[in-house]
Amino acid sequence: MKAKRMFRYLVLHSLIVLGLGACKDAEAPGVKASDRDQIQGEYPKFSYLRGLSERELAPDRFLGGSFNLIKHTNNDRDGFAKWDILDKARLVADNPWSPFGRPVDPEVYAPEHIERDEDSKDPYIRAYSILTSRSYSDSLTISVGAEYKPVTLGYTNKRYTSSETASYIYRSILGYKYLSESYDIRDVSDFEFYLHKRFVRDLKKLTAAELVEKYGTHLVTSYTTGAFQDLAISASTNSFTEGEVAKIHAALWADKGTLSHEVQRKLTNSQSKIGVTYIQSGSDYIPPQSLLLPTILFDGSKEIAPIDHKSFVEQIRMNARSSFFALEGDNPLIPSLISDLPLKVKYFSGILDLIRPQGVGGTMYVFSDPDTYDIVAYHSEYLDVIMPRYESGQVYIYIGPNAYRTFDETGRSMHRWYAQLNESGLWTFQSLKSSKYLCRDFMLRTKEEDTGNLRFWGLNPAVPTAELNQYSLANLFVQKSRGVAQ
Repeated sequence: MKAKRMFRYLVLHSLIVLGLGACKDAEAPGVKASDRDQIQGEYPKFSYLRGLSERELAPDRFLGGSFNLIKHTNNDRDGFAKWDILDKARLVADNPWSPFGRPVDPEVYAPEHIERDEDSKDPYIRAYSILTSRSYSDSLTISVGAEYKPVTLGYTNKRYTSSETASYIYRSILGYKYLSESYDIRDVSDFEFYLHKRFVRDLKKLTAAELVEKYGTHLVTSYTTGAFQDLAISASTNSFTEGEVAKIHAALWADKGTLSHEVQRKLTNSQSKIGVTYIQSGSDYIPPQSLLLPTILFDGSKEIAPIDHKSFVEQIRMNARSSFFALEGDNPLIPSLISDLPLKVKYFSGILDLIRPQGVGGTMYVFSDPDTYDIVAYHSEYLDVIMPRYESGQVYIYIGPNAYRTFDETGRSMHRWYAQLNESGLWTFQSLKSSKYLCRDFMLRTKEEDTGNLRFWGLNPAVPTAELNQYSLANLFVQKSRGVAQ
């Protein structure tokens, strides 16, 4: 038997609270309806999520699950997708297959489940003090393959602020880890050999948005369970000073004095400019009323009681290990597990549509070779389309980054094309005037005339960011590590 490798703890990615029972079946685990935070003005107000389970969950309940990190950070209670991408029966039987034609390595093996008890007496403590000019951000990183540049995407974490104005954020976490669970596998890409046939079928049939909604963004391969408390205060810099936000946080978290009349008055009069989010799991502790009812927190006549950490620890449940505590490192993005390049780009683009910066209405996609995703040059320039969603529809084709220069049939100015995403993940562009297809030699042909299948294109997305030009070729998702055209 292969020796178990020691599981290494990496950076905490996100906190998740669950109130799940046992699975209904292997295909579609039961998920309780999400409890969402109340939104008032620019900042989300807290909701009290206990995430308790009356019975122990199976040790590998979460391993191999599909998780939507974007949905979770948009104030969703759990983030787990209803459908999994892995075939659990294939994993148990260690029966790999090749969904995309990549040869199955004879050395490949089903991921080994590693479980380890943690020292619950040693608390996990983390504190954040952040001044952000826009909003609290997280990031996703994906690599097309060893020969390509990895891409890191930043996106707004709306659990703490939905505002695009400058904010002060104070956040503290106190946790007690009881159990760690992980998959041990030779290479992350080997998970591809255990994908569910339903998932592979859906890759071809569903739209990019439908795929992300059904399966999420990540595969859960490493996490810890236990009990935790999480308090975050976020406030507009136009209404509160950094010191005032720190005092509000300290009064609730650390019992460091009462609030001054001036700060209390701001709390009462500027409710839309501040958000307070408290989450706990794994303990029967009932927090003070000021964290349960927003009306008390923003009522200047009421005393704000602090969190009692000692009482929380004393009331930690015996089955605290069944309360989901934290994703750890090495939870791969789902597109990373798809070796078929057009389908990888399709899934990635579905995620990209969710996290595009506010104010950016669409993503630029550059016309590319369907095999390599290298740019197909057009008179030393390139062709591109701007699409709000990665799905079929009518578009204009542009020449270069200039939105006023369109590629048209001779004598026809600013006419539209029907862009169709095929099951292969490739695109065709059919003129709405002549019904002919644009081919990779920039000739127009009917389907019957296109004997060389030159009408099929790859669309390489330019990743839009707040800092970089969204129309820059340096932002392309698929690009080689060296010799990339800028």
